Amino acid sequence: FAVTSLILCSGTQPKAQTINEQLEFLYSPLNKSRIATGMLADRGLFAYSPIPFNGTLTDSSYTTPLMQRALYDGLYTSVVTSTVTLVSPKVFYENLDAASTNGVVLSMLHYNMDRIKDNAIEAGLLSYKNKQLHDVPGSAIPYQPFTLFSVAPLTDEVWGTTVTFTLNSLLRMTNSTAPVSQLQIDPGDGAGYRTITFNTPITVTYPTAGQKVVRVALTPSGGQ
Repeated sequence: FAVTSLILCSGTQPKAQTINEQLEFLYSPLNKSRIATGMLADRGLFAYSPIPFNGTLTDSSYTTPLMQRALYDGLYTSVVTSTVTLVSPKVFYENLDAASTNGVVLSMLHYNMDRIKDNAIEAGLLSYKNKQLHDVPGSAIPYQPFTLFSVAPLTDEVWGTTVTFTLNSLLRMTNSTAPVSQLQIDPGDGAGYRTITFNTPITVTYPTAGQKVVRVALTPSGGQ
C-alpha cells in the first residue's frame, strides 16, 4: 500500500507565463523608437543563438532546413515596432513547402537588426529593476547594429553526384533595401566561389558522393 498527503489551497492559481510573454514583459518599458531597425535580436524567441549567423563563416554558423525555420521564428518575434512587417512563420513555412524541389533550392534570411550592447547596464545605458529593462534618461543609445545572414537548402539530402542549385528569390526574406552588388556560391566541389543569380540554376558535378559544405556569399551595395 502507499500513503500520501494532500494540501488544499484556496484562491486563484497563478497562470504560468510563456517564454514569449516573459520576453515581452522584460523589454516592454523600453522606448522602441530608439531601436533603429525596429527589430531587437535580444527580444527574439530564438531556438538557436542568432549571434553566429552574422555573415562570418564559423563552425557555429552552418544551417540546416530545420534551423532555417527556427531562425525565422526568432526573427518574427524580434519585431518591436509596428513599422516592421514580416510574414508569419506559418506563411514562411508554406512558401518553403510550396517551392520547387528540383535539385537543391536555397532559401535566404538577411535582416539588419539591433542588439543590446554587451555593457549596456554597466555603462549606465539601461537599468534593470522589477525584472524589467528600462531606459536611462539622458543616456546614449544602448543598441548596436547586427546583421543576420543565413542560407539553407529546402532538403539536406539529394541523390546522385550531379546537382542543380537554385537561389529562389521568393524565398529571400530581407529588410535590406540595398541592391545586391555580388552574389556567389561555393558548392563544395573544389572549384571555389562562382557568381550566381537568383532563379538561375547552376549545375555542379561532384567527383564523389558524400556530405558537402555549400557556402553562399552576398555583398550588398553600401554594406547594408
